[in-house]
This record gives sequence, structure tokens and C-alpha cells, in this order.
Amino acid sequence: MGRGLGQQHKSKAPGSTIPRVGIDYFYLTKGGAKGILARNELSEAGFDSSDKIHDARDKGELVKCLLVRCWETKNVFAHVIPVKGADEEGYAAKLGAADMRWLGHTRLIVKCDNEASLVALKDQILNELKMDKDLEQASDENPARYESQSNGGTEVGVRNVRGLMRTLKLCLESRIGKYIPVTHAIIPWLLEHTCLLINARVKGPDGLTPWSRVRGRAFNQRLLCFGEKILYKLPSKGPMHDPDGNIGTRWLEAVFLG
Repeated sequence: MGRGLGQQHKSKAPGSTIPRVGIDYFYLTKGGAKGILARNELSEAGFDSSDKIHDARDKGELVKCLLVRCWETKNVFAHVIPVKGADEEGYAAKLGAADMRWLGHTRLIVKCDNEASLVALKDQILNELKMDKDLEQASDENPARYESQSNGGTEVGVRNVRGLMRTLKLCLESRIGKYIPVTHAIIPWLLEHTCLLINARVKGPDGLTPWSRVRGRAFNQRLLCFGEKILYKLPSKGPMHDPDGNIGTRWLEAVFLG
């Protein structure tokens, strides 16, 4: 009664026979390497009320993000979104549903905690998924009230994404000699590229990457440094083929964004 922490969690317990996909919010805040916060860290950073959060968003000091993570394959996706909850145009829900379709599961369980805005978004995502003919089952699962540990598989994704994104952002700032604010247009690209690197390059104990577990093969496309200036080849057919005629350039300059 004095020191017990609760029932022991067995790490070798059998996993779910139906893939679980978790969703959660996190925030990008102004402040360099420390500017990526999970929701439970907002109050520690001074955003202890909804009014302060709205004021920071209006001033460009706070950006909301959505994270989607498959607990079984370990694939993770993240997007900058305009508002929390179910927006009028269903933008965030369509992003989340597209991520879950990419996983290719015919049956899945969508998990989130009991925050009202997150539950509303989860319901909107399920409505999007239930229109797919190839999906046999799409159900939801919520943790017990005030029991955040049961959503730990999703919180791990937040930790992994924000750790690598800090590294990539600091690397880019060092190379160009400039500070990049969280409201800059390159940030959504950097966030999604971070998830691609985790999915395509990080191997688990089984020796497979999250990409390999879903696609059945390794990610074999060439990856470049984010923000690198490159030459890209124009397509051999279509309207972009030979835009300046048959003696024009076949290559154009660009910046690699993932």
C-alpha cells in the first residue's frame, strides 16, 4: 500500500492479432533545439491555458502537429495541421486516413487518449476509412480515464520524431547559417521527411525497417541531405518533357525537400 506501483507489465505478452494505429498531438514551439513539445509538456513551457495556446499560435510561436503510428509495424507519420480536432474541411482526418491506407491493413484499431479534440478527430478518421471497400474492419479503442501509459506506443513515436527532427533542423541551420522559425514553410516538409527516415532507415530487433515490414522489401531510393541544392532530370514524356524544345536543357536546379 505504501510503495506498490501497480500490476506488473509483462513485456513478452502476445501482441494484438489486429494492428493498432495510434494518433496523438504534439507541438512545435519557438526556441531552437528545445522547441518540440509533447502535450503533457505544454504547461511546463508556460502554455498552461487554452488562451495562452491560442495567443502563441496567432503570434507564430506555436504550431500544432498530428502524429500517426502503427504499433505493430512501427511506421510513423507526422503532419502540421491548422487546428486541433475535426476541422470543417476534414483536412487532418484525410491525412490520418491516407497514412492508415498506406499501411495496407484490412483490419485495424485506431487508438487515442480521451482528449475531446482527439476523440473527435478519431471519429472523423474512422468515417473516412469506413468508405473503403477493401477495409474489412475499422474500430476504435480508448484507454482508461487518466491512464496515459496505455497509449505509450504512440508516445514513443512522438519522442522518436521530435528527437530526429531536432537533429535535422539544427544540421540545416548550421549549414545555411540561419535560424529557421517554426512557422517557416520548410517546417512541414522537414517534419514529413523525418518520418520517412525513421520508416526507411531505422531497423528493429528483427533486422527489418518499418518500411520493409509493410512493403516486403527494403527502401532502395537514393536519399539526399535535406535542403541540399540538386539537379533533377526532367521526365522523358509528358508536358514537362523538353519545355525549351529539343535543344533545351534536360536538367533543372531544385532543393531537396524529402
